[in-house]
Amino acid sequence: MKFAHIADCHLGCWRDADINKLSMDNFENIIIDCINEKVDFIIIAGDIFETSYPPLAILTSAAKIFRKLKDAKIPVYVISGSHDSSPTDNTILNVFTEAGLLLNVMKASWDKNGKINLVFTEDPKTKIKITGILGRKRGLEASIYEDLERKSLENEPGFKIFLLHTAISELKPKYYKEESSPQSLIPQNFQYYAAGHIHQVIPSFEINEEKILKSEILYPGPTFPTDFEEMEKNIGGGYFIVEPINSKVKVNWRKSINYKVISFKFDAENKNLAQVTKELDKFIKENDFNDKIVTIRIFGELKSGNTIDLNLNEYISQMREKGAKSVLKNTIKFSSKDFEIGRPPVGNSREEIEQIFFKENLNTGIVSDWTEQMEMKIAKEILKKISISKDMGEKVKDYDAKISNSLLSLFGLKKEWEEFDDN
Repeated sequence: MKFAHIADCHLGCWRDADINKLSMDNFENIIIDCINEKVDFIIIAGDIFETSYPPLAILTSAAKIFRKLKDAKIPVYVISGSHDSSPTDNTILNVFTEAGLLLNVMKASWDKNGKINLVFTEDPKTKIKITGILGRKRGLEASIYEDLERKSLENEPGFKIFLLHTAISELKPKYYKEESSPQSLIPQNFQYYAAGHIHQVIPSFEINEEKILKSEILYPGPTFPTDFEEMEKNIGGGYFIVEPINSKVKVNWRKSINYKVISFKFDAENKNLAQVTKELDKFIKENDFNDKIVTIRIFGELKSGNTIDLNLNEYISQMREKGAKSVLKNTIKFSSKDFEIGRPPVGNSREEIEQIFFKENLNTGIVSDWTEQMEMKIAKEILKKISISKDMGEKVKDYDAKISNSLLSLFGLKKEWEEFDDN
């Protein structure tokens, strides 16, 4: 008895068509490996797609891949993640479920006390019981855990798997600055916790390393790098093969990516343009680019010369001529004293970017007695309130009213609005 644990595929996340194809090809290779491995089923712990409604070409390719599993009689149990879920619960995953290609294991009902009761999906072949909770943007799925009726879940007999798409505070890496939830929110007494959302293998595994574990929360990392930094650091490209052994599991992490990445990284601070081009010429001369992905990152402020005079496309063409699969560039932090175009705020996390954006655009003077700190606080509150997700089964009309009432309450206008509406 064995199954595969996959997460964070983010199919369609790249603007570069070549990289998107590599990502899809890599996902197909994982699925073919699972078929050859003769797994009993596959779990995908959220974010199969980059968005809730991906482009048609991405959907077509994914459907063909999932069809291979259906033909092999290997079921795929999933939850939606923070990227491919939506406030209205209408996502393309519903179509894949109705087509019999996927099985969404987040099935719930509400009792008279407002508690959420999850329903197990039992795999017909192994009799393993599976359930889970979807992920939502900004960690808003935490409210579902808070309303969860845990006793029946924890007392259910048999081998159980819980799927989650949530960053756990006690497990997240130091660099991870986004929302997280304490491990105490997760129901107990499951033999395996299949997690997604954090783009790192947790706990750490070497390639093909096996570990015997019991009731631990595991993140396999993304199946493919999802942004420039992950590509530059060669993050991603793996999944778990899991074999239940009584109340424990034998876990093996498989590496799926077989390409190589070459990175050019240059600090242009107080340099001139000639020094940048000299390093690029040297990089092209000294490296073999055949069948490799290349990343180019240039940052810092030139002391002389203009950034617009650096013709990176010419260098990219040379790398492609030498056989590069694809070339990605990042010059967002590259600037010059002689010439500067207004740029979007740059930060290491979404929260930092928001902070910079608010700081640059607030203090408008619209409300004369508001300080910058007050404006910043209110702007963050507005952003938080309009990010509230739609609850399962909630009508659109009720959802809209919930958002409106939340904003009116923020400004102390709810009573006035009700009086106006009555008139």
